[in-house]
Amino acid sequence: MKSFVSAVVCAGTILNACACSSQPTDPILAIYAASSLASVADALTEDFRQLEPNLKVEFNYAGSQTLWRQIEHGAPADLFLSADPEHLTALKRQGLARELVTFAQNDLGIITPKRAHKVIQKLDDLVDADRLVFGTPEVPVGRHARAVIASQGATFQKMVFDRVVSWEPSARLALSKLSLGEADATLGYRSDALSRIDLDFIELPTEALQTATYWSGIITGTQIPNVAKRFQNHLTSSKSQQTLRRHGFGGKP
Repeated sequence: MKSFVSAVVCAGTILNACACSSQPTDPILAIYAASSLASVADALTEDFRQLEPNLKVEFNYAGSQTLWRQIEHGAPADLFLSADPEHLTALKRQGLARELVTFAQNDLGIITPKRAHKVIQKLDDLVDADRLVFGTPEVPVGRHARAVIASQGATFQKMVFDRVVSWEPSARLALSKLSLGEADATLGYRSDALSRIDLDFIELPTEALQTATYWSGIITGTQIPNVAKRFQNHLTSSKSQQTLRRHGFGGKP
């Protein structure tokens, strides 16, 4: 009898295990996003969860060029949110991304610590800074910053670049240098400055203004293309556009 009971218990355990293993798991959407989107990602995701409460969203933040390389080498992304079209276009040419859509913009400006020891109030003041930090030329924020400086002429460019103490691979790392007191100013995104209580944002003159355009693209190898597409559509919805504007971004072009 004991053997029979044990057999029944074992059989029941196996059946329960099989039943549990056959239960569908909630999808996990892996989004690779430019670091400058970190300040708004939670709000966008919260809006989306109201539509799909069982969905789990995981973000991987870095400079757009770093994320591009990761995806190129097989990183398990479902959706790529880039701060420029170049990296997504490159992935599309390789057959690694599809359905490229713009969803936001972000103006560049001068960002300084609120307790800066150097008073910087306009673009010309950068030549008086002791320590500047910019993004590398490979990252969108760095490329836009170089365009801003170049617009003021070769002499100005040399004077500014002579004061650069660090070239950072993402917008977020450049801001960290300011917060740590390791630099007097950077050229960065409006949304990043507005998300930090320790930083100030100074508008650029019209002739020097640079604006980043954000693009989304579905990664070809995703196992949940329909979910990725729904989140992509969500980014251009009226609710998401309002959320982006509240966080200092401009809406889709």
